[in-house]
Amino acid sequence: MLRAINGFCMAALFATIESWLNLRSTAESRGRILSWYMVASYLGTGAGQFLVNAWGVHGIELFCLAALLVSLSLVPVTLTHAEGPELGHTAPLGVVRLFQLSPLGVVGAGGAGILSGAFYSLGPIFGATAGLDVLDISVLMGVMVFGGLVLQWPIGRLSDRFDRRTVLLIMLLATTLVCAIIYGWAVQDGGFVPLMLLVGLFGGSVATIYPLVVAHTFDWVPRDNMVAASSGLLLAWAAGATLGPILGALVMQWLGDEALFLFLALMALGLAGFTRYRMSRRAALPSNEQAPYVPVTTTACVSGPLDPRTGPATA
Repeated sequence: MLRAINGFCMAALFATIESWLNLRSTAESRGRILSWYMVASYLGTGAGQFLVNAWGVHGIELFCLAALLVSLSLVPVTLTHAEGPELGHTAPLGVVRLFQLSPLGVVGAGGAGILSGAFYSLGPIFGATAGLDVLDISVLMGVMVFGGLVLQWPIGRLSDRFDRRTVLLIMLLATTLVCAIIYGWAVQDGGFVPLMLLVGLFGGSVATIYPLVVAHTFDWVPRDNMVAASSGLLLAWAAGATLGPILGALVMQWLGDEALFLFLALMALGLAGFTRYRMSRRAALPSNEQAPYVPVTTTACVSGPLDPRTGPATA
């Protein structure tokens, strides 16, 4: 119950932040603002992994620290005289209709949620079983986040120059390969540094899947429906992120905790197979007709209007 309430509150917090950014941005500055927002989000998430070393993980101190940091974040806002944001309302695009417009978009968003949700929830358990201490586990999780930040722009540039689905397929196959190697590392105990490098590559490849899926979907969705499509894709991602830890935990229970990356490899491979199937069903758009790649976040549906591809900013 408390976890559900916390999730609701954090979603509302992100919705408020993104609405405020959308309100204060212009059509010319939205892309830059969204990029810096994404960088801040990644840096905060990555640095937050290391806060588990501040106190013991078995007490309540870390929960108190999280509550304190969230409360302190309100101070700069309350010291300003800016008007409060208008959250507004965006009518969602029906899942069936969205699937008709872009089957790969819906399936890919759900698959991206499964991959990231499973690792974020079960990665620390994998690390503990592998013999890592609390500091090592925090490095493990932090490297994954920072890897995602580093690869956003180079992969985005490639996806704008070539068939988006080809780039997505390559990233999914790379994810499969890296996860298979990490699974082999877990079985053979191949050392800490190689594990960190591999997890960084895993984080970089997984973090690009959702933005690639969104960009591909926007290639086929009318501009007037892009905000609604963004909400629908986020819903598919959230469903996957909810299902991923459950499925991953079942696999780990059956085959051992090291099987987390075997599960992730199979999920990425299945998604790669579906991507290849869709490539055979519909011809690619010319690169000059594709919507530009934007490193979007998976926080709240309000980030849709902030996306520079969706049209002018509205209050």
